[in-house]
Amino acid sequence: MQKSLCFGDIPYYISRHNFERTDFVKWLEECSVWINNKEKASFDDIFQYWETLVLQHQNTKYKSENDRLKMKHQLLCVLQDSIAFKDELNEWIKYILSELRIKDLLIDSDIIPDEWENLKSLLEEVAEDKYSDFDTNKFSKIGKPDNQITISTRHSSKGLEFEVVIMMGMEERHFPGWWTDNDPEALRESNRICFVCVSRAKRVCILMHSNYYNEMDYRYNEIRCKRYYPSRYLLQLKQKYDRHP
Repeated sequence: MQKSLCFGDIPYYISRHNFERTDFVKWLEECSVWINNKEKASFDDIFQYWETLVLQHQNTKYKSENDRLKMKHQLLCVLQDSIAFKDELNEWIKYILSELRIKDLLIDSDIIPDEWENLKSLLEEVAEDKYSDFDTNKFSKIGKPDNQITISTRHSSKGLEFEVVIMMGMEERHFPGWWTDNDPEALRESNRICFVCVSRAKRVCILMHSNYYNEMDYRYNEIRCKRYYPSRYLLQLKQKYDRHP
């Protein structure tokens, strides 16, 4: 697919990350929007998430108005000062996490227990060479592709949202995979992933399957044409939503 898009000179974006776009990561993205263009993001919304997160981890429902103003001012100062690092994504994220003492807040969190590990994955990834020219402006657009096709694995689609989603490989034995036959837990995970993928679409979700695949038969060391049938997911969705049987 990537080669076809290149050949047709069609802009595309490959969504492939080792971290999840959790609510906290999305909050970081919103912070990066704000430091680049204050008209495109609301500081009040950014603060509301931060205040809720802190209060949850301090096991309290509210602070005094004076404490809220102090917290709001602290966050504002951190974001304002972070503008100095906006052209170096890795340094900007490290600065935000350090100044807001995110590790202390999340490392033993029972509310979002895997968040600190996810943030470590984020830091490790943005330190790689492929992110060397990545600034906060590009980071703010992760999951918000502008006038381009996004290529994503099913697992990497979590947290993304599109007007139109096209799901390929909707054949039984492929999705769900053959390995789920005698593994109820694997099948439940496959069911969950299917729901995640379909729910990425805001308007239209197109499900595609192939009747035949050319596959290598290693017993005879030759390529053979193998028959496949529509996935149970495709049939279930078609039965429920197809208005033109």
